[in-house]
Amino acid sequence: MGSGDRHTAGVTTALIISYVGQRGGPGAVKEVIARSGVTHTEAELVDETHWSSYDEKIALFEAAATVLEDSSVALHIGETVLTQRVGGPLRILLRAVGSPGQVLRNIAATAPKFSTVCTMTAPDVGKNNATVTYQLHDGFAPSEMDCDYNMGLMSQVSVLFGLPAATVEHPECQVRGASQCVYQVKWSNASRIPGRRLAARVASLEDQLSTVTDRSEALQTTVADLVSQDDVDTVLARIAARAATAVRAHGFVLVVRTVEGDEPRVHFEGMSQHDATALAHRLLEETAANEDSMIVAEVVSARRYYGRLAALNPDRQTFFPEETKLLATYARHAAVALDAATSLEEARNREQTAKILLDLAHSLATATDRDEVALRLAESVPPVVQAERTVVYLYDRATNTLAARASSGYPSEVADTIKGLVFGPEDTPLFGGISKTFEPRYIRTATEKDPLIRKYMEAYGAAETIVVPIHIGTQLIGLVTATRTEERDPPEVDATLTDRLSGLADEAAVAFERVRLIEQEREVIQRLREADRFKVEFLSIVSHELRTPLAAIIGMARTILERGDELEDAMKDDFVASIVRRGEQLERLVNDLLHSSRDIELSLAPTDLSDIVDTAVAETLRLHPEADIRSTTNSRTPVVADGGRVRQIIDNLLINAIRYAPGSPIEVLAELDGDIARLSVSDKGPGISPELIEKAFEPYFQGAGATPGAKAGVGLGLYISRRIAEAHGGTIGMTSPPGEGTTVTLELPANPTI
Repeated sequence: MGSGDRHTAGVTTALIISYVGQRGGPGAVKEVIARSGVTHTEAELVDETHWSSYDEKIALFEAAATVLEDSSVALHIGETVLTQRVGGPLRILLRAVGSPGQVLRNIAATAPKFSTVCTMTAPDVGKNNATVTYQLHDGFAPSEMDCDYNMGLMSQVSVLFGLPAATVEHPECQVRGASQCVYQVKWSNASRIPGRRLAARVASLEDQLSTVTDRSEALQTTVADLVSQDDVDTVLARIAARAATAVRAHGFVLVVRTVEGDEPRVHFEGMSQHDATALAHRLLEETAANEDSMIVAEVVSARRYYGRLAALNPDRQTFFPEETKLLATYARHAAVALDAATSLEEARNREQTAKILLDLAHSLATATDRDEVALRLAESVPPVVQAERTVVYLYDRATNTLAARASSGYPSEVADTIKGLVFGPEDTPLFGGISKTFEPRYIRTATEKDPLIRKYMEAYGAAETIVVPIHIGTQLIGLVTATRTEERDPPEVDATLTDRLSGLADEAAVAFERVRLIEQEREVIQRLREADRFKVEFLSIVSHELRTPLAAIIGMARTILERGDELEDAMKDDFVASIVRRGEQLERLVNDLLHSSRDIELSLAPTDLSDIVDTAVAETLRLHPEADIRSTTNSRTPVVADGGRVRQIIDNLLINAIRYAPGSPIEVLAELDGDIARLSVSDKGPGISPELIEKAFEPYFQGAGATPGAKAGVGLGLYISRRIAEAHGGTIGMTSPPGEGTTVTLELPANPTI
């Protein structure tokens, strides 16, 4: 038989070690253990909850007989069962049955407290005598040491009640070939020794005191469990082990659920994993109830129901009624201990959750843009749900899509691929479900039916994924996917996980909203800075544009005023004409500024675009005689237009060509092309870069920035020209091939009826 067999209760081995220690001292104990060949330590052998094999019990008896030189040592050990401080709770239990005869009638229930490899019965019990049978189970060799021990124990049945020791005869023995051992036990109902009943009463009180002390210590230990900082499984293991102290049984099973809907936790003593699991299911289904060989207690507190605690013996080996009460009492203590342990675990989980979310909040607090928030979020998520890989997707309201913006835990080549993932509601039902309910989703690759989700999970080595939406109110901001590469049991959706997932989503939403506001603030600040810069530049340009003609007007007017008598009439006329031209220049500048913010009002009438062009070119040449302007016009180019407004466009185009292409020939063409009247102004200047062509028609665009060396204007000419063209139902555009100058083309609807 192996050393792990549970045949002999610790009461017997503790009694052997205690007896040897009293007779021979510590040295004798060590020698007995060494001679016996048992592998248990002395501490294990004196532990009454520890079980040994039948062969180890016999080996200890034989070693004790040799060391103490006493061939009847097993008998003597049994006779000291009441004088050794061993088995106190059992003695109390036996005294409670009332008499020696009652103890022997319950021998079937008592025997398993000492051995599980035998069957004992008391077929005949009288007033002061009884016949007891003992049958060792098949596969075990009978031993005279075992018989002597039984006789010694039974001799003390009467002593329990203050009577003289019983006499025990052994007429039939399995060692001598009988089918079973038969013991004849006789005792006297009246004590013939003065003071024996008093001594027995004192011994009983001492046993009770010892038991109360032991139970007080056990209660103190239980109270310590109530405030223990160990995890729930450690507490459960202690409860199962301590049940073996409270009730002497062959095996114990404790099965509880500390969280509703959670997988049950099973702890056991004295049985195989398979048998314990099977019994645990029966206990949870409440199909297991008190039987002769099993007692069941509910593990329930005022707070909640946890499960059940069961003690069991081999078939046909029963329990005392008091043991049922003991197990129920201990189960209630266990429930209270579980209350404390689960509360502590919940507190720890909340503390851990708070720490995780606080760390996440700290990490996100310093992020300055959405991509940085996404990256830090991706790096912080794995500890929340014990995942290895994370992807953060952000929602784009303009395109109604989710795009991957950051990931963590993936190889670099995979991370680069993930960064380009974009999907919308037409790609997967997941999109619509997430954006409507905002509930986390648990997805397992092996069972996922969505082809897109399954495709990507298989491609990126995901066994399972938790999807957490990020939202503020009813507005979707994005989502986080936390992926595990190996399939595990689905995560327990308990308060801890729920708190972590909702906290994660809240922290992420707050962070994204914060950076959105920061980005808005940056944009506003940038616009204010641009506006301030523009204001300074605009005032500088306008003042320059105003100062030049004003200076000329003032200078010539003062000359006429101060030296008019000296000037020839022709020169006076030239001065006056110049003053008029400069005044008109100022008028155009003021009109440009006004028209930049007003609606364009037109006075439409039939007119000829060619006539307007010829007039504009002639007057421009008078103002700028140095300019080289060549005009080509059809005899007639009829349009319905506001002639003054069209003239304003032509003046702007000619002035721009003179200003930005100084010295270059300027070609002006007016022609009729079907139902389109076209005007083009071309120069051979440095041109303008393609990316700035469209900007040229924006208000206050400074052409000098595009053509180095040119003199900047206010930047309203082309802007106002576009507005006038569009008000007429026409268009205006610009081309500037590299090295070929610039051409601006105006197209207006033609009016062939004129």
